[in-house]
Formats: sequence, structure tokens, C-alpha cells
Amino acid sequence: MEAILDTAELTIETIPETWVIDSEEKANWYLRRLGNLNAEKQRITYQHNAMLINLDRQIASLTGRHALDLEHYAARMLDGTKDQTLRLSQGSCIFRVVPQSIRLGDRVAATAWAQAHAADLVTVRTEEVLETNALRKLAQQRLDADGELIPGMEVTPAHLSFRVAFGGGE
Repeated sequence: MEAILDTAELTIETIPETWVIDSEEKANWYLRRLGNLNAEKQRITYQHNAMLINLDRQIASLTGRHALDLEHYAARMLDGTKDQTLRLSQGSCIFRVVPQSIRLGDRVAATAWAQAHAADLVTVRTEEVLETNALRKLAQQRLDADGELIPGMEVTPAHLSFRVAFGGGE
């Protein structure tokens, strides 16, 4: 039984089922083993996190240097086709049309306009609450009707987005 207490690489499978903690020496062995396993888990977690940070830096660097080139290459390869996805052996280059949208850019200006022209969109509680979804719809209607944009609102023009995807439904 003494050999079991001295073996650092002892696993639960190698401990005889009849082995029980019935002495200070065995209790200390168990606690030392638990402590070592927890310390190893912490080291692995630290190393894992450091490796992920390094991979994120490499991805950012590579993306900064080559993403636009890949987008232009994919656009050239898809030019003249109806496809929006260029499938390659190592991943896919995906384009999609993002429709125009309106978003709240200046809450103060939009709230002031809504108070003057669409007061039902402003709810006064302990503070004013602007119903931004309703205001966005109203802003789109006014933009479509007379070409004017409500103060405080911004237009994001329709544009083409691009992303790279790999297997696994990313």
C-alpha cells in the first residue's frame, strides 16, 4: 500500500477498491492529489486562454491584411453569375444585400421632433421614453413620402455585406 501513496500519477482506476482514507498519510495524499489536479486545471486554463488570445490576434492581423483582397477576388469569381456564395475547399465567401435601414442617431433631436409632431410616440414617466421602433417606421414613411428625414434619425443605405464561413453552420 505504501507504493500507492508515493505514486504521483496514480489514477482513480489504479486505486484498489478496498483502499480507504483511514490515516493522516492517506488523507494528505488525497488532498495533495486534489490540489495538484486543480493546479494543473488552472495551468491548462491559463494556457488555453493565452492561446485563444494569440489566435485572436493572428486572426485580426490576417483579416486586416487580406480580407478586402478575398472579398474582391470572390466578387470577381461571382461576377456574371446569380450566385452570392463562392464555395471553396477551405470555406465559403458569402455576399448578401443588406436593405436600407433607419436607426436612432441623436435621441435628443429625435425626441424633440417627436414631441412637436408625433407626441403619442413619447411617453413621460419619471423620464421621457421615445418609442424608437414606431419613430423609425414614421421616419421611413416620411422619407418615402417627401424625401425628408426626421431630425435625429440616420439612414443606413442599402449595401452589400460580405462574410467568410467555414463548415459547421457558421
